[in-house]
Amino acid sequence: GGKKKGAGKAGKKAASKVAAAVKPSGYVVSSSNIFNRIVLTGLTTVFAAFDEMVPVPERPGKGPALPSAHAKWSKVSSVVKSCCTSVLSLSKHLTDPSMLGFVLQRMMAILPYVACFPNLSRLYLKQMLELWTRAHESVRALAIFVIRRMALMFPYPFIDLVMKGVYITYARNCKFTTATSLPSIVFLQNSVVEIFKIDAHSSYQHAFVYIRQLAIHLRSALTKRTKETCAQVYCWQFVHSLRLWARVLAACVTREDMNSPNKDGSLAPLVHPLVQVILGTINLLPTARFVPLRFHCIRSCIILARATGVFIPLATPLFEIVTMSEMRKKPQPYTGKPINMDLILKVPKPVVHTRAFQDAAVHQMFELGLEYFSLYSYSISFPEVCILPIKTLRHYLKAVKVPKYTKTLRQLIDKVEENTTFIQGLRLSVPFSPKDQTKVTEWEQQIEGQSNSPLMKFRNAWVAVENSKRAAASAQEQRDAAAGKQPKSKQQQPQKKQQQQQSVFSFALETPQP
Repeated sequence: GGKKKGAGKAGKKAASKVAAAVKPSGYVVSSSNIFNRIVLTGLTTVFAAFDEMVPVPERPGKGPALPSAHAKWSKVSSVVKSCCTSVLSLSKHLTDPSMLGFVLQRMMAILPYVACFPNLSRLYLKQMLELWTRAHESVRALAIFVIRRMALMFPYPFIDLVMKGVYITYARNCKFTTATSLPSIVFLQNSVVEIFKIDAHSSYQHAFVYIRQLAIHLRSALTKRTKETCAQVYCWQFVHSLRLWARVLAACVTREDMNSPNKDGSLAPLVHPLVQVILGTINLLPTARFVPLRFHCIRSCIILARATGVFIPLATPLFEIVTMSEMRKKPQPYTGKPINMDLILKVPKPVVHTRAFQDAAVHQMFELGLEYFSLYSYSISFPEVCILPIKTLRHYLKAVKVPKYTKTLRQLIDKVEENTTFIQGLRLSVPFSPKDQTKVTEWEQQIEGQSNSPLMKFRNAWVAVENSKRAAASAQEQRDAAAGKQPKSKQQQPQKKQQQQQSVFSFALETPQP
């Protein structure tokens, strides 16, 4: 008991030594080696002693109860709170990733004690959110693990604070997109999706509020049509939010949920509103300069459609690009780098009339067209779904006789027609009519389970090759950016001015009501 008490005092003083505002005490830590040993000893022994003093029994099916339920809690609560506060202070001031990682790992074990103090719990959440976005990669991963554990363990409604915190933090950290920052944004997206998968009821409340706020911003832009209102929609923050909610709904809503949308706790009722917001975003300024933004929105819809099985009419917004004058006129000379539409929302005005823009647009159109058609490659209505898009592409190939584009889009047309023949051959022998939806669904599931369609086989092979190319190109862009070779995008200039405006994304300040 005396040794553990002494270790606790020394650990507390070691943690306090890191904070600049702490007054000098009787304990002096003279070297970093001694400091690390004290921290290790304190974190491994102090809370083990608390576990012996206030043992917490397991509750069948509910996990461990909080230590505050123990009869002796009132005798040790002040000491426990002091130690928990010291650990929090330690995590704020440590800079070594390995040491900070150790502290976060040990923090997992002390969370039941932190949960007994609501105000301290909020401070812990705030610090974990900070580490989640600012720290070393290994520390960021541990931080989101701690946040997830808090959401699972802490009493309701703490999970609402977690969901609101991770989303607002995500929105604040996706205002700009570069080759260097994109992997970080994807990591944040993955983390938010995992948090929102914990509790469907709480997820619905937050998703409803934030998707509604996106719709309000879009409605304001559609009605007022001013530069400021359109800037609130046509920005990375808005586009990344659309992608996030598409991924959240794709992770939480199944095809069975779409068949029973009124099921308690289901997020299925939010799918249609989100799709409407995404399609409305595409139609806000349907010009050639915003073709990259259009591609981002279409990709979000494809993610949602693939998971939920919902039919989303994407053929028109995708293939009407070939009807734009910029895609049919003779291109102007261009000597710059190829356009990476994954990293831009708006094409610079001098570039939109160049071959580089046409090349990038045709490549993205082929990729997304392949993804879109593959969604319904097993559908009994696949031949009818493809009639108008294929007709549009044929007209474009007749008008613009560029061998490179002809070869690319002809390949897509041929594979779609091959899949059309495949489906038509299979449905000749079906004994039911199109109105028998149950048998249609069973037939489609049977065909999907028995074999890959010609289009799906081609899509899988093409995606594997494309992913390897994209990974190599992304790695090169990150090396160039780290070496200072990548010029600052002109598109980001108005966004910096926009960042200063308090009106942008005011929805992040709202709290959903249960």
